[in-house]
Amino acid sequence: PTPLAAGSIEAVDPIESPQPLGDVWVRLARNGEGDSAVTTAEVNDLLYDDWDRLRGILRELASVAPEIPVILDIEHDVPVGDFVDIYDTCRSAGFDNIQFATAPRPAA
Repeated sequence: PTPLAAGSIEAVDPIESPQPLGDVWVRLARNGEGDSAVTTAEVNDLLYDDWDRLRGILRELASVAPEIPVILDIEHDVPVGDFVDIYDTCRSAGFDNIQFATAPRPAA
């Protein structure tokens, strides 16, 4: 038999596993003025003004791939309650990684 050298089976540089679905960007913005202004959400370029539908989409995404990062991109005039609602939805849906954007979404 051939003698084998003793050593480690660990990789020198760990390989990161790819994110199969990429990132989920949720952009919240105010549309309209004054008392008629409403918060809308854009998820990966799809516009949602129905919050129940948005919550359902986020829960469905989390059930399929909770490891994909969610990036919340909040416009300055969005009420705190609105973005906390979406943040809480992402957490309760089971996403592992929820971040707040500090720069605009990169061009696709």
